[in-house]
Amino acid sequence: MLFHGNGKDDQLNLGQFTLCGASPAAAAPGMPGPRCAYGLGCTKPQDKLIPARGIRAAELVLANCFSGALAGHAMYDPKYLILLNALDGPAQTVVATLTACDGQRPENLAWLTATADAGSAAVAMNRQLHDINPYPAFVQAGLQSSGLGPSRPHSPADTHTRTADAFESSVPLNSLNSPGSSGSSGISGLSFPGTAGGAREGSADTHEDVPGDGTGNGEEGAAAPYPPLHRLGARLSGLLDSGLLGPDYPLRPRLRALADTVLRDAVRTVARSAPDAGPALAAIAAETKSLDLALAHRFAKHHDDPVLAFPTYFGERSTAGTPVALDTPCACGRPLRSYRRHGRVPAIADTVQTVCARCGDVANAHTGAVELRVKAPAEAAAGSTLHVVVEAVAPRDGTLNLGIVLPLYLDARVGPVLRRVDAVAGRRAHAEFTLDLAPRATPQAYYFCPFAVQDLGVSVSRVHFTVLPRP
Repeated sequence: MLFHGNGKDDQLNLGQFTLCGASPAAAAPGMPGPRCAYGLGCTKPQDKLIPARGIRAAELVLANCFSGALAGHAMYDPKYLILLNALDGPAQTVVATLTACDGQRPENLAWLTATADAGSAAVAMNRQLHDINPYPAFVQAGLQSSGLGPSRPHSPADTHTRTADAFESSVPLNSLNSPGSSGSSGISGLSFPGTAGGAREGSADTHEDVPGDGTGNGEEGAAAPYPPLHRLGARLSGLLDSGLLGPDYPLRPRLRALADTVLRDAVRTVARSAPDAGPALAAIAAETKSLDLALAHRFAKHHDDPVLAFPTYFGERSTAGTPVALDTPCACGRPLRSYRRHGRVPAIADTVQTVCARCGDVANAHTGAVELRVKAPAEAAAGSTLHVVVEAVAPRDGTLNLGIVLPLYLDARVGPVLRRVDAVAGRRAHAEFTLDLAPRATPQAYYFCPFAVQDLGVSVSRVHFTVLPRP
């Protein structure tokens, strides 16, 4: 039996119903837990909770993020882990996910096919998932799949070989980093390629927007006074032509007008003529800067703004390159991998994602976007204030728009709503925020998402923390 839905360490959401990981085992002293650990009941109807250990199936698949967190990787006390609860039941085999997972219908079908043969269902699902999550996301506990047909030998070496396929080289390491860049960025001290000094947009960075007299107006590089037209045009196409934004999106008319202007002024009689190129590029830069601010205000006020869905929307329409192991660990201390996602069609912008086995996708960005580093405590009590430091590294000189997006279910306020910082390319710009947690904020694990906007390129980080009961 396979269950597929949103969830985390302790539960899998099934609409009105919930597959629950809470077990009768005693809680470990001092370990965090979901709200029920503090006597506050469940967020879902109590009579619609399904204990994972109560599922009568020989093989059980928990196809949601973080359902199979390894020892030391879970956010909560083992008493509430859905994988351990499932192993307490009749199932001989449990397939779960180590970290964030984008598994959907193709992976479900891969599991259905895999059940016809003895062996590892997790291997089959990981192979299918490789194009979007190029790392082993599914893990199998217990026995090998019994299969519906004649059993066949299945060796550990075979499993190792197939899992290793997820890391086959398809993009060389140097394709992720621009020449002369350090390739560093991230949250809480972590680094990842692909943002300010990172993944390049194919041939985008080889196109020069330089006037014919060689004065340098419109040139690319750290000190460029204007956004590169090729990169700006690609980002506009991703916003307008990919289907990410609906026809009624408030900023669509302005975005379309800017896209038309960029296309008009990309003609060589303007781009290669100094008297025309300077004013044209200045006008494009001014409108781009204004739209950056408008987008940032929307992000700060509307946590569900569709632009913020770009990691998933573009990711599902992209293929993942080879993961690169990063030198700097995640904020939680575990290793990180970063990889570029290439759009399957031109309207899908290339992005870069960084993943931690415990924290999931901790950073998503357009290629060539701003780097983010975030420092914040790992826990705070309800009614207290969480102090957040955001450091940003811009790919070129200009104004950065920085803010924080909170999940709807977190009872807290961010101050200030937005910060604008004048940045020098390659140098860290500094901004501080506070998260004022309401006294009645529910104790449990949460996250918040710092963001940056420059030249219509968006960078979003995900920072996990735990709210504890008031002292």
